[in-house]
Amino acid sequence: MKYGLLKYWEKETNIGDYIQSIAAKQFLPKIDEYVYRDQLHNVKGNLNVIMNGWFMHEPQNWPPNDSLIPKFVSFHISDHVSDALTGPKCIEYYKKHEPIGCRDYHTQKILENKGVKTYFSG
Repeated sequence: MKYGLLKYWEKETNIGDYIQSIAAKQFLPKIDEYVYRDQLHNVKGNLNVIMNGWFMHEPQNWPPNDSLIPKFVSFHISDHVSDALTGPKCIEYYKKHEPIGCRDYHTQKILENKGVKTYFSG
């Protein structure tokens, strides 16, 4: 089994993103590959990844491809990308991997209103 950890562009200024990856790392037995958060549609081979945080600098790249095996924990959807992240293809993806752990009640409500099973993870 292969495990991946989210990484970010070199000019990323949100230290919270890096802290979330550091936190996720402790729950993985090893790291086989680092994957860019906004390029998950390009993942090759079966790769388990903890999906935490905010994702959409590039909403056109969502959802990830089927090679990525996600564990949604502390997932967030911002209002400005809500439409892009809740289209039919995206909802089908979430339902395939539910329940979706949501970091906030707003995200949880958005997904539940679309019929996706969720839980609040904070």
